[in-house]
Amino acid sequence: MSAPASGREATVAHCEGMATAFLFVHDLFRFPSAAQWEWLASPATSAFAAELGRRLGRRVPPGSRPSENAELYEQEFIAVFEAGVPHAPVPLIESHYNKRDPVPRILHENILFHRVFGLTLKDSAAETSDHLRHQLEFVAHLYRLQMTASGEALDAIVRGRTEFAERHLLSWLPAALEKVRATPFRWAERHVALAAALAESARAL
Repeated sequence: MSAPASGREATVAHCEGMATAFLFVHDLFRFPSAAQWEWLASPATSAFAAELGRRLGRRVPPGSRPSENAELYEQEFIAVFEAGVPHAPVPLIESHYNKRDPVPRILHENILFHRVFGLTLKDSAAETSDHLRHQLEFVAHLYRLQMTASGEALDAIVRGRTEFAERHLLSWLPAALEKVRATPFRWAERHVALAAALAESARAL
């Protein structure tokens, strides 16, 4: 029988789990392809999403399979997140929802967070810095930093995580969730709901 984990070991395990969860939800929003659809439809992905939904509680609706094939999934993904007149029904960028601050300020503040905490985005040329995927990747990065930090550095990382979740992710994800509920795509609602529930969790100290 193994000994119970120490407080530090439990914290590291929690941070590792949260980083994994944020990167998993980040991957839910990868641009559609045959490989992406196969990953979404796989039993392993479905099981992980279901378990994550259970951990996050009532804020996440029941699971729903993606579209019946990769071509249809791509059409639906573009229709809900990427294309529309004058914009997509549910854009995945903070600056679409934040009407208080100028767009350059929003983009700059996202980039500044990345620089302060040493994150180089994997695909920074693909989307603007306030895109959901970049924001999710950043929070995962902070959780990984938290796994080995201590003292003042740890305090700064935790403050940065809670502030970023509050000022950025939670400034727009609740509105995006309301918009996606008005679409016929339940898989899209679940994706956004998972992101919003994780952001709420990241706001906690």
